[in-house]
Amino acid sequence: MTKVIFSILIMVIITSCTPSVVSNSVSNENHGKIFSLTLDSIEGDTISVSSFKGNIPVFISFWATWCDPCKIELIKLNEIKEKYQGKIQFIGVAIDTEESLGKVREFVAENSITFPILIDPSNNTVSQILPGGDTVPYGLLLDKNGNVVHKQSGYEPGDEKKLESLFEKLLEN
Repeated sequence: MTKVIFSILIMVIITSCTPSVVSNSVSNENHGKIFSLTLDSIEGDTISVSSFKGNIPVFISFWATWCDPCKIELIKLNEIKEKYQGKIQFIGVAIDTEESLGKVREFVAENSITFPILIDPSNNTVSQILPGGDTVPYGLLLDKNGNVVHKQSGYEPGDEKKLESLFEKLLEN
């Protein structure tokens, strides 16, 4: 019985943390739509992605503490954030439940993540954005007008270099 439960747990982890699939095109469902998301941060502030509209592009990383690729990606984003200070706003959105918000805060503190981390413990808002309702890591790059210009599912080492290339192209325009 223990082997069966362990096997099921491994399958859930493998399917939840998807491999990297980078998409440079925007699907018709997002094309021409201004992306909107307003959630509370782990500090208790309400942050609206639309508050950056007209100013700078935004990269949003949806992640969870139970997803190792998510945590690696968040650390890598935090490392490259300095290069884009004032040029691109980075935001993390944790999909952890209310019971594991302590783990979110702990991870952010231990890794000195310096960009805003938003939370949706009920998963009512984020589940409508994520493929399958909970597929992480998942990233969205918005231009300065709030249009989705890039989506990606999963994370593999080196993906941050691909993102930097996309950031540079976006900032040239």
